[in-house]
Amino acid sequence: MAKKSINTASKWVPYFVVTNRAEVVKADVLAGYQTGESKQLGKDVFAKADYNEGQLVKPLYDPLIMAKLLEINTYHMRACRTKAEDVAGNGWKLVPLVDKPSQEQKEKIEEFIKGQEEGLEETIKKTQLDKELVGYFSIEIAREENSFDGPVNQIRHIPAHTMRIHKEGNKFCQARDNKKNWFRLFDYEKDVTRATGEEKEGNSLDKETRGNEIVWNVNYTPRSCFYGIPDITPAIGAITGDISRRDYNIAFFNNYGVPAYMVSICGDFDPGDKDPETGKTKLVEQIEKKFKEVIKNPQSVMILTIPSSQGIAGGEITVKVEPLSTDIKEASFRLYRVDNRNEVITAHAIPPYRMGIYETGSLAGNLGAESTVIYYTSVIKPRQEVYNNIMNQSILPTLGITDWEWELNSIDLEDIDKEIDRVVKLIACAVMTPNEAIEYVGDHFGVEKCEDNPAMDLHYLAGKAIDQGNFIPESEITGVLQELKGKLIEGLIDYVNKSSNKTSDRDRRYTKAIADLEKDSRKLDEGREQAIPEVKSINKKKE
Repeated sequence: MAKKSINTASKWVPYFVVTNRAEVVKADVLAGYQTGESKQLGKDVFAKADYNEGQLVKPLYDPLIMAKLLEINTYHMRACRTKAEDVAGNGWKLVPLVDKPSQEQKEKIEEFIKGQEEGLEETIKKTQLDKELVGYFSIEIAREENSFDGPVNQIRHIPAHTMRIHKEGNKFCQARDNKKNWFRLFDYEKDVTRATGEEKEGNSLDKETRGNEIVWNVNYTPRSCFYGIPDITPAIGAITGDISRRDYNIAFFNNYGVPAYMVSICGDFDPGDKDPETGKTKLVEQIEKKFKEVIKNPQSVMILTIPSSQGIAGGEITVKVEPLSTDIKEASFRLYRVDNRNEVITAHAIPPYRMGIYETGSLAGNLGAESTVIYYTSVIKPRQEVYNNIMNQSILPTLGITDWEWELNSIDLEDIDKEIDRVVKLIACAVMTPNEAIEYVGDHFGVEKCEDNPAMDLHYLAGKAIDQGNFIPESEITGVLQELKGKLIEGLIDYVNKSSNKTSDRDRRYTKAIADLEKDSRKLDEGREQAIPEVKSINKKKE
């Protein structure tokens, strides 16, 4: 005999849910769709023997599973890619460390970067994406002729989920396509055999058997001395919860339809025997049949006959049918998704507008501008400093570079506006010469100093040259400032066209910046015209 549903403490317990397709679904079936077990997303590419006999350290979380989270949550993917793009997508520059830096060293750095198998910015984007996904990254370092301690020749990205660190922290193993390769820590004093990981005396292996070096960097956690954890870790529950929400909507609504009525039966009733073919009891089949008749004939009367349990006389049975508000259920799903989305974005510490989500504040103002400074200062710049330090403290010294530093650009368009406006004002106030201005901002736009034109080293006040120490021909002074502004405009336009991380809001600000530059150019034209007579007079006196 089927179990009875008893009315305990006058609490109504749903027995059936009837959908808009007249499907009768037991309440526990509906509840089953609302909860789900976590599903295995991947398998560790390293075996137990690798961790035991190979003495490798197992990560806190399976890196492959963490990497696959990118594929199952839109906001997590967008946040990771946006941060990687913001770290490396604005290009790089060289900053002089001395008054007269060596141009030969600068050309050497530029040739080194041009000689990479893959663009340096693209390599950094991939490594940063790894760190956002699994909490650490690895960069392969290859030296010229595969020497032990010679100049660095190539910088390559290695997928982080394929790498494991040895318990000594001085070498690493990569497993991919059923093969294993070993690497040594950058600048480790011993050689490491590429095939087996066996250590040898430094510079004792040839280039065929020597493993390359690895630069290893982690997102620190006190739980491990070897691996880091990604920022998304505390929000994994939000990601899995959103998956359950999605799967529930798809599975239940596809299988049964939209819940329309809840049927509660209390008392001593007999649900009847189950039909071996359908798995439904006689009571369920009766209710399903009655609801189908009501759907076909609206406003008709529905009569249900509920049999009492055998052996019980005069048992009280109560039936309650309540319509369900699907709007409230759908609204709660939407709110749940927003909560999950906000938790993911908060874990990444990224402003929503960077991912194309625009929200207004309490005073109806856009919060994007207010959060930009915090985002770049606390999120992007610390990540860029990691790569700046790797280049300046590890890579460039092997090339003999002492006069220059390499830096990733972390300026937004608003910073470009400020830089250009500051340069224009300094030139107009005779504080900075055109060549000094080019040295200050030229790297952003590919503009180089003009060494063979003395007019580029003059100071100008209100568009007039105030330096009188040298004779300057009129042909050289005319148009100097306009030429500088033209180069800046061309460089900015080229910068806009090459940018791969633009939004419509950014495009508008770029257009405004170019318009401001052109406006300033017209002012410089007017100042130049006013300065020409005085330049002629000064030159005539000197003649």
